[in-house]
Amino acid sequence: TLSKKYMVYKGTVPRKKDALEPYKFNIAFENAHSIPGYITEKIFDSFVSGTIPVYLGPKNVTDFIPSECFIDMNRFNYYKELYEFMTSMSDEDYLAYQKKIKLFLTSNIGQKFTNEHYFRLVHDSITESIS
Repeated sequence: TLSKKYMVYKGTVPRKKDALEPYKFNIAFENAHSIPGYITEKIFDSFVSGTIPVYLGPKNVTDFIPSECFIDMNRFNYYKELYEFMTSMSDEDYLAYQKKIKLFLTSNIGQKFTNEHYFRLVHDSITESIS
């Protein structure tokens, strides 16, 4: 089992939000980051947890999510550069990221990424199809 092979394994996580909340940053790399527009729950898990995502996603991610809401891994050539950026971030800069995330999530654009919006789209599509 994983727990015997890897001593850091702590089991499953019932709620990802609860697991992420204690941290300032979250590594959120898309599995298929080279596909334009491919944005999954990874960045949003960070947002709702109050962590700042270190995000590796599609090149056009800023067509959907403002750049001020995440740390773009594509900006760094080496992990050391990323580390230096993160460790030198002021409290004010960190809070600015959090503020931008909250503004985005409550904006009309951000609302398009909610479960409610998705369910409404599916409902409307089904209703239209059977009408």
